[in-house]
Amino acid sequence: MKLFYSILVCLLLSTSVFADSKYVLVTKTNNEAELPYIKAKLKKLELNMVAYKTEDEYTVYSGAFKNHKSAIVALQSIQSYFPEAIVVSFDAQTSKQEVGVSKRGYYFINGSLASLGVPFEHSVHTGTITTNSIGTSAMGYIFEGGYNFENNVFITLSYLNASTTTNTISNLYGTINYKMRMGQFEPYIGVLGGLSTLSWTKPPMLNADSGADNSLLYGAQTGLSYETGFSNLALFINYQFTFMNHETPLSIKSGATTTASSTLTQNIMHGINLGVQYRF
Repeated sequence: MKLFYSILVCLLLSTSVFADSKYVLVTKTNNEAELPYIKAKLKKLELNMVAYKTEDEYTVYSGAFKNHKSAIVALQSIQSYFPEAIVVSFDAQTSKQEVGVSKRGYYFINGSLASLGVPFEHSVHTGTITTNSIGTSAMGYIFEGGYNFENNVFITLSYLNASTTTNTISNLYGTINYKMRMGQFEPYIGVLGGLSTLSWTKPPMLNADSGADNSLLYGAQTGLSYETGFSNLALFINYQFTFMNHETPLSIKSGATTTASSTLTQNIMHGINLGVQYRF
């Protein structure tokens, strides 16, 4: 009888040890640089990643799961990013070389279209000065290069160029941002600072100083990015509010005498930007 129980225990233990484990086969890739992106997507789903290397490619799994039902639940989430993912099983004792995924972040570039509001204030010092119509709505573009750290902080170096019917604004600035992960969406907030240049394509009045004016700028932004089904592409929309101090002096002269003077001031700019991000 004791021998019978001993054999039974051994059988139960062997069944437990050598039972098939349930995993989700997420994807396969021959590019090691894609592994951090795949890991980030699984992390948003609160799932782990296990990557194994064969001779010419990496096979990415998530698991192991307690049972087939748990694996199916995970599969349904994973397929939002990787539609061809499947549930698989293999012997837990199978020996494979696991590939560690680096904790480093990634570089990216952004391109976006900008719709901006650039209001002006006209302060008259002496006399009476009437200006021409001044453009206060601008359309333009933004180019950015940046780096995303593992801790959800990302930085950018950005260039904005936007034009109204009467003036052009060119901004070179940097941003520091923090993003939160909510499935395929990533809301973020950040601050920015840099240099702004205002130039007139049509002077606000005949005798106006139409040269360029430089100013420091600072501000804040908030946005939302969306993870597409591609490992290195995302879409985003953001709102920026910027402070600056552009001044354009205006004057009317009679001979050597100034009969009227005023200043055009542009202190704020706000806008919505819609763009695409490509990751390296």
